[in-house]
Amino acid sequence: MELYHASKEIVKYPEIRKAKYTKDFSWGFYCTNIREQAEKWASKFTTSIVNVYEIKNLDTLNIKKFDE
Repeated sequence: MELYHASKEIVKYPEIRKAKYTKDFSWGFYCTNIREQAEKWASKFTTSIVNVYEIKNLDTLNIKKFDE
């Protein structure tokens, strides 16, 4: 599965944190599987970067999916 992350910089190795942080969805590293959505988010930065990640072994992850 390909995921996209909007940023003002290249994030080659995202940091995965398991600590509890009580705001929003914890520390958060927001991604989308919709490239156009990431491009729109990135356009808010002076330097627009859309990082692309290939996710493998999805069955081993604890994924939260929001259909609505």
